[in-house]
Amino acid sequence: MGKQDHFAASYGDMNVLTFLSNEEVIVDPVVYRPEIRGEIENNILLFYTRVKRDASKVLKSQNIATAKKREVLRKMKDLVPELREILASGINLNRFGEILHESWVLKRSITEQISNNEIDEYYKKARNSGALGGKLLGAGGGGFLLFYVEPQNQARVIESLKDLYHMQVGFDSGGSRITYYDQTKLN
Repeated sequence: MGKQDHFAASYGDMNVLTFLSNEEVIVDPVVYRPEIRGEIENNILLFYTRVKRDASKVLKSQNIATAKKREVLRKMKDLVPELREILASGINLNRFGEILHESWVLKRSITEQISNNEIDEYYKKARNSGALGGKLLGAGGGGFLLFYVEPQNQARVIESLKDLYHMQVGFDSGGSRITYYDQTKLN
């Protein structure tokens, strides 16, 4: 559980990650035009909820529930090819937001610890103000909310979530970088 975050950070950019039962991971880059990336970045709003939680408890709850939720996980996985095609083609980018919403609804059904009343209320406010979809980043229960919002609706969504800390977001295409620190060179 949670390995995808490490691979996403390591590789950067947009990739389809396939985790095999033998612990092998296949990283397949999504090829897209730079203007598509720019449009998606312009339509993403990120908010810090200030809700703190123990992510390990949420992940443990998900791990226990997983055996009974295989169909939900399959439905989430089945959204990937369509999302990849949208990114690659640049056609109907608003569907990106709708897929985020579908995925969020599915993820919430895995365990009650994924969300809570406070997170649900923030999500509802954003959707009622024009967000096409969104998701809670990380394990669940708190942290950051990300929404896909067309430019004409962004001010309304930001206003509806004025209790949260709005942050600028951008995609990193480079992934992790190694920085070498040699203390002997400082003298």
